[in-house]
Amino acid sequence: MRLKLKMLSPLIIGGQKLNSNYIESIDYIPGNVLRAAFARVILNHCTAYSGEVEEIDGQKRVNWVHYRNKESCKKCKYKRICERFSDIKFGFFYPQGTTPIVMSQMVCKNDEKHSLVDSLTYNKANGCPTCKGRLEYTKGFSLDNKIFKTKKSIYTRVEIDRYTKTSKDGRLYTLMPVLEEYFVGEIQGIEESELDLFDDLRVGSYVSVGFGRCKLEKEKELKEDKNKILLNMQKFSNKYKEVNNKKDNLNYFALLLETDARVKLENLEGYKTTEEYKNILANLLNLNSDFKIDKVYLETNIYRGYDTSMVGDTREEAVYQILKGSVFIISSSKNFEEIKNNFSELTIGEENLNGFGKIRFYFGGVENAK
Repeated sequence: MRLKLKMLSPLIIGGQKLNSNYIESIDYIPGNVLRAAFARVILNHCTAYSGEVEEIDGQKRVNWVHYRNKESCKKCKYKRICERFSDIKFGFFYPQGTTPIVMSQMVCKNDEKHSLVDSLTYNKANGCPTCKGRLEYTKGFSLDNKIFKTKKSIYTRVEIDRYTKTSKDGRLYTLMPVLEEYFVGEIQGIEESELDLFDDLRVGSYVSVGFGRCKLEKEKELKEDKNKILLNMQKFSNKYKEVNNKKDNLNYFALLLETDARVKLENLEGYKTTEEYKNILANLLNLNSDFKIDKVYLETNIYRGYDTSMVGDTREEAVYQILKGSVFIISSSKNFEEIKNNFSELTIGEENLNGFGKIRFYFGGVENAK
């Protein structure tokens, strides 16, 4: 189900922890953050749970949503949600109308208000199509093929001593929340009639002091046009081969990582050749001998957070995070219909139920060409 989050107050979702008193929100809502917001609502209304430690699948956990099968559960309005909560898929929510900038896209160095171009299907040596100025790679979000900047504000607060209930000396901190009105994404496994159960939803951090209040609204579903997808795949292949001087008879297509992917990559120690890295990524994408990676634009970081559902100060195992906007260009002798059937439902890595690792076909802007 495609949904829209209408923000009723500023939003703060922390990214990487900085060694300062400056806290800036990221510009989007990851699926795991949204799942936590839903869990908070359910547990706040749960009369069968009082914050005690529970053993779930051999692990000691707190604040874990599951069906407890108590007497009070039988008439609870959240019963059906609890029974299937672990199977509900929460996607990433982005500012309305925006998409992550693809890592192969470039913008004019003279004026970033000019339209983005994609180096996969446009010869960057020609410069900016608007002013012929130099181009550079960029990141963030785009709206109508131009760079989109989220609206943010600055709040300065003073930290309160939990014992004396007075302000701490020298403990000012600054919050920079997002002020966007709408975020759009998908939640699969929930019914429209159940949305009203979450009319007091609060997303992100600092929710106890008023941040992150929002309301769920139904959004128009997007319909897939198979013939249009196949046509755009053909157009992309033709343009990519023209720009990159490919003289073979292979078909080329691009897979775009719409959301961050958390993956375990082994044997990365020491120097690796380009072909060795391509083989590692091919295994990640489950490519067989019919498909070969031609080019990759990606960025990674190492993610290691805390598992707040576990008892104690438990750190998660470190994983590589391939960032949204990464793109893989692949060649194959198969026709485009066979290619589409092979990759139409592809996700990679871990935490797919929290929206991570979502992949779709990408056309390098040729779908908008006149």
